[in-house]
Amino acid sequence: MNKFTTFLGSRLGKRLFNMAYSWGACLVILGATFKIAHYPYDDLFLTVGMVTEIIIFFISGFDEPSREYKWNRVFPQLDAKAADPQAAGDVVNKMMAEISDTLSKINSSYAEQLEVLRRQLESIRQSEAQHEEMMDKVKAIDAQYRRIMEAMNIKGGK
Repeated sequence: MNKFTTFLGSRLGKRLFNMAYSWGACLVILGATFKIAHYPYDDLFLTVGMVTEIIIFFISGFDEPSREYKWNRVFPQLDAKAADPQAAGDVVNKMMAEISDTLSKINSSYAEQLEVLRRQLESIRQSEAQHEEMMDKVKAIDAQYRRIMEAMNIKGGK
């Protein structure tokens, strides 16, 4: 019997037990549906499903109940009877102060990153303005060059 309970406690045992339980319930529901609708094999489905459920409920009697841990020994603040309201308040206040400090650091980091991005954007805008100014100068030089070339072509052609 010990091997059986060990198997039921294993991952495979729990999976097979769950599948058998679910399939049995499905067969019972299917059998009941067939019975209500007067379909053929209604008695067979209902009987197989019920027998499966009987077996599953019988086997579940050998399943070891889950352990209940005494968390108040590990975390005394969980014990409502022994807990000091002032100590619990101090713990909450300390946690809130840590959260506030963390949020302040995050906010400060965010502000620093925002400032870096603002400076980069300003630098990009200045570069863009310089680029536009240079393009205007290149266009002016190009226009002047075209006029010189046209003047040379006119003088040379006459």
